[in-house]
Amino acid sequence: MLDTDAIWANRLAAYPHRFDGPDLQGASVEVPAHVELIGRAGVLLGGIDCVVTLDHDGDDWEISAVAYRSEFGGPGHDFDAARLRSRQPDGTLADLAEREILRLVDGQYNALADAASRRACEP
Repeated sequence: MLDTDAIWANRLAAYPHRFDGPDLQGASVEVPAHVELIGRAGVLLGGIDCVVTLDHDGDDWEISAVAYRSEFGGPGHDFDAARLRSRQPDGTLADLAEREILRLVDGQYNALADAASRRACEP
């Protein structure tokens, strides 16, 4: 079980002036990310370059959208993270890929939120 007090203590220790910083409520920032899709038996299916849109709600960043394109080319695609989280899986390959990409992007949340904060504070 995660100890949320320990998680917040670590975040505050890393960013002691977090609550004294600029008001970021309503800010929307795009941050680049990269994920690797791994199939069964550890087979690399491919790398995906993403642009993650994060929106600040006044307390913290929320992943709101992901745009991605395979390293192998082909058309890009984007999806709304909240809509994907709220709907039932439809079993299509596109739906499975979007859910896996979102899971991997969610795993990078702290790094993405830190990058978004830096980018939002740039002049």
